[in-house]
Amino acid sequence: MSGIAGYIGRGVLSDEKIHQTLAGMGHSERDSTGYQRFLSNRGCVALLHRGLNLTDLDQPESVKQPLSLGGHWLAFHGELYNYLALKTILEEEGHQFHTQSDSEVMLRILLTEGWEGLARCEGMWALAYYDDSSGSLWLCRDRFGKKPLYVYRGDGGLHFSSEIKWLSLLLSQPLRVNHEHLKRYLVNGPKSLYKTDQTFFYGVEEVSPGTALRLQVGKPDQRYRYWTPQLSQNHDLSYSAVVSTARDKLLRAMECRLSANMPLAFCLNGDVSSQALIAISKQEFNADVHGFTLVNSNNPPKKPALGDVEIKSLGINHTEVPLDTGSFLQNLQQLIRRHDGPVSSMDSYTDWLWMRAVREEGYRISVSGIGADELFSGYFDHHLAYLYQVQSDYGLFTKSLTHWRAHIQSQMPHSVFKQHDLFINNPQQREHIYLDNTLFSEFLEDSWIEAFHEFNYSEDVLRNRMLNEMFHETVPVVLHEGALNAAGFSLENRLPFLDKALFDFCVTIPTPYLIKKGQTKAVLRDAMRGYLPDTLLDSQCKVGFNAPIGDFLDLSDKRIQQILLADSPVFDIVRRDKIRHLVTEPLLSTSHSKFLFSFINAKFFLESFEQ
Repeated sequence: MSGIAGYIGRGVLSDEKIHQTLAGMGHSERDSTGYQRFLSNRGCVALLHRGLNLTDLDQPESVKQPLSLGGHWLAFHGELYNYLALKTILEEEGHQFHTQSDSEVMLRILLTEGWEGLARCEGMWALAYYDDSSGSLWLCRDRFGKKPLYVYRGDGGLHFSSEIKWLSLLLSQPLRVNHEHLKRYLVNGPKSLYKTDQTFFYGVEEVSPGTALRLQVGKPDQRYRYWTPQLSQNHDLSYSAVVSTARDKLLRAMECRLSANMPLAFCLNGDVSSQALIAISKQEFNADVHGFTLVNSNNPPKKPALGDVEIKSLGINHTEVPLDTGSFLQNLQQLIRRHDGPVSSMDSYTDWLWMRAVREEGYRISVSGIGADELFSGYFDHHLAYLYQVQSDYGLFTKSLTHWRAHIQSQMPHSVFKQHDLFINNPQQREHIYLDNTLFSEFLEDSWIEAFHEFNYSEDVLRNRMLNEMFHETVPVVLHEGALNAAGFSLENRLPFLDKALFDFCVTIPTPYLIKKGQTKAVLRDAMRGYLPDTLLDSQCKVGFNAPIGDFLDLSDKRIQQILLADSPVFDIVRRDKIRHLVTEPLLSTSHSKFLFSFINAKFFLESFEQ
């Protein structure tokens, strides 16, 4: 594990709490811990740091934090991918450096350029930056929120940390479970969790991505938004120009994430986005890469992936990891304690299994394709939103509808997606996102319902959906779970599709280019011609890794039923009779299976954290 923690307020963070928190943040022989406390008539500021060293491996002590420069201090959690290029520029300007670390580059950027300097920084981070002369403490996260950062106001000040459990250590007291947010998770599912500022604990909030929060004792907080996503389609771009530029931006995004002199483990799940990253890394940059594919023999993929011939021709090391379905409930309990909250979905659990296998092979850095579906379009309802957007172009609409009916309609997982005119009839239709939430509301002792809402980025229905998925529904959940999964195995998980330059270009792509001949991610597919086999690029299927809860739990086993129905504080919230009926059903629907997974998480969560 690695991360930051600290305090600002009129009280004093004691030595005992500091050392207790640092001990709770973990220890590894390759990593380092450090802290700095500042006491004045203004109050107390404390910075705590535990580092996962990936840049200065020969001199681990040289990157010990907090770092200081001219009365300014930095506790940095994350990676600045383009730090070598930035360092060269700063050295040419006359700045001198004392370490080989990216943290020192970030400190110099903030000191000389302020928050505007982050415009040329590419990476992932949660950081605390303190100016001793003014008593100002700044907390900041990267643009997409790849690294978490939590705050809690109370006990005479504000405590912060990159994991919730460390807030409890700083406070020397447990946090209270937020039942409202737990009901939201149960009824509306994980896509609802980042539509509000609430977390699973009262009083705990997250610092917003792309934001710097200024704190001073006795003064109101100030928020500075250093990056705001903008959607501005460029209709003058030709399709060929879009494909060429997208390819170049993706290559540059991958290149800067190859900076560490360490081998990389890639998540290969059969999707074009994950295959693209490893192919680029090997063919374009001759990187030391190793693909890992989690394989579920009960639910084999229907979509062609890189076959043995292609893997051999690329010179890629590849390992198939059989899905481990054993110790599911025990593992889930461990993971809930690790996450300080319910696990969002089965995908997060299987992601944890994948990372465990990667770490057992000795890897420290992994790469995955998170964000590609939201950048280039990749979900089932995107087809329907696309048809809505191009309906005024009769020729394009007719061709698109013909391709959809021929290749996509039969694959749709739910009847609501089989209606090509779903958005044409009602552009505001979103019931499929909180599928069956009115039904699941009846599973609660006190009926709870919350209507769906989305944020307004664009009048373009498809692009607005994609940006809501990127910043509020899909990506934030995956990033949160992935960061905690990776931290538990001392991994850094790199995400090339969540790159500022790539994002800034993709939002200029005209919507009609996003889907072609019934294929989502058309631009990405054509950008990868020559890197990936046409059999993969031309596949009409979207079938990723699938592992329903029935592959892990035999619900007909009376012992399993007894565990799930045993007395628990969860039954103050959820009706036991509904769960009893659910676990004895012979065949669970997809939405019921997901609800059961959420219920099990809520049960174990409350049993671990409810006081």
